Amino acid sequence: MLVVPGQVLTTDSGFLRGHDGVQRVRNKEDTLNMRALFKEGDVVGGEVQQVNGDGTIQLHARSARYGKLSNGILCSVPPCLVKRHKSHNFTLPTKTPVDVLLGCNGNLWLQRHVELDKNKVEGVEDIERKKKLHAETAVTSEEREDLLRVKASVECLRKVFRFVGRETIMEVYERSKREGIRVEDMETPENVVIVTEGTRRG
Repeated sequence: MLVVPGQVLTTDSGFLRGHDGVQRVRNKEDTLNMRALFKEGDVVGGEVQQVNGDGTIQLHARSARYGKLSNGILCSVPPCLVKRHKSHNFTLPTKTPVDVLLGCNGNLWLQRHVELDKNKVEGVEDIERKKKLHAETAVTSEEREDLLRVKASVECLRKVFRFVGRETIMEVYERSKREGIRVEDMETPENVVIVTEGTRRG
């Protein structure tokens, strides 16, 4: 799940451990100092552990890969359009790879690919160091164009009410490239029809 500004959340000890890498039991001091970790306007990713009666959400993070998100683009679609995947965190093989965190609540986070070694178990410190480097490194113009093209692909799928997932995003992305459509022109009505044609067959 992606939690965005305007939503209220609480966190369990697992979410705190995933954010700062320190394994501990949450206490009252952690609750009082929550703004040292998160503040209004932050975008965070995690798994919903519990929805409380007062409308607040309790999140859980299985690893340091979750937590505060930075240096990316947030977009939203109706939750019913989110295609179920085994993993909702995947990388698109675009010209400059784009990482996607697809929230079951309809929120999507897009960012340039952060290389994590899948062949070994990386320590919390390694993951936190890579996340910090990602947050502090400016996005190149080429990376920005790919991020915006992926975002436009998601918007095109939303406009024609098609499932949003790994395959459909890439279908629209690649069709727009083949047709030579500029990113800023992808969401015109005539181009939306063209780039989503492959997702509307059958």
